Amino acid sequence: MSSHAGSEADNPYFCSSNEDRESDDHEIDWIIGKDDDNQYHWIRDPKQVFRKRIRFKLLFLLKAGCDPNVLDNEGKSPSDYARRDCLWPQWKWALHNAGYIYDAFKDGWVRRVQGEMSH
Repeated sequence: MSSHAGSEADNPYFCSSNEDRESDDHEIDWIIGKDDDNQYHWIRDPKQVFRKRIRFKLLFLLKAGCDPNVLDNEGKSPSDYARRDCLWPQWKWALHNAGYIYDAFKDGWVRRVQGEMSH
């Protein structure tokens, strides 16, 4: 971490690369579902599909240049909405994979410097 960032223990926004191991795979979890004719079939778990699609959509937006620290007219950031809408794990994953860390001194997300080690 940079010298400006707080310690991992102090940082509520700390993202560990091992925190969400399943997020690195591109496979979709399968469940058994019953169709209208009472036949059972393997189907993709809609909850898992949603979670994984959201992660990659957020990652795309961050890599496209969206500012994770911008505030709206109510003074709320994307992090505030991610917490409110129960998308915090997906948001943290996207930030981490887009190269952001939380800087406690700046009270915001900053991009890691190329070559800097993240813990």
